[in-house]
Amino acid sequence: MNIKELLSQHNDLEKEVEDIRTDIKSTEESIEKLLKDGTVIDKVSGGYGGIQGFKIEGMPEREYNRRRTILRKKHDRLAHKENDLLENVEKIEEFIDSIPVSRDRIIFKAVFIQKKTQHEIAKELYIDRSLVSKTISKYV
Repeated sequence: MNIKELLSQHNDLEKEVEDIRTDIKSTEESIEKLLKDGTVIDKVSGGYGGIQGFKIEGMPEREYNRRRTILRKKHDRLAHKENDLLENVEKIEEFIDSIPVSRDRIIFKAVFIQKKTQHEIAKELYIDRSLVSKTISKYV
């Protein structure tokens, strides 16, 4: 896999990880709401040939357990994707370490690891932003 594909995959993985984290938070909130709301009440008929009504009250255990299972699966997916992300970061850092020019390594680390903008990097290094862009293009 070339560096361009690796960087693209890395950005996609970061988005996936963020989406899973958002999804986990939403699921946790739904479980909290379920616990906060507590019991549910329902009416069913059954006695005296189906004409007598009964009021049923209780914790929706099945729904609670289903959401907890889903949450565990989402946490497992998150751990797997975070591991993939760490492996990609390691590959990217290996590539950056192979760049012969120190300033170019600094630029690459700032862009792809620290997620700084080209403008921020140019300002920090006292260079023109176009030079940052040219440096990235030279290796990608």
